[in-house]
Amino acid sequence: MIRGFFRMLRAMIDRRYRTIPWKPIGFAAALLIYVFSPVDLIPDYIPFLGVIDDLVLLGFFLRALQKEIRRFLEWEKLK
Repeated sequence: MIRGFFRMLRAMIDRRYRTIPWKPIGFAAALLIYVFSPVDLIPDYIPFLGVIDDLVLLGFFLRALQKEIRRFLEWEKLK
């Protein structure tokens, strides 16, 4: 999966693969903003609990990203 992710990134940079919908891209941007923002549901300075909300959102993102990597791998096979 990780190799597929990096191949997908390379194909996107080279503009060979353009079929990623805006939903995962928007979710990734929102996740980055949330993780690096000082405003959290559970403040990061609380040991262990402060990181849980970030990890949960990261898990959702990785699940969505896996679907996109699978689509890319199917596209790559057809190419």
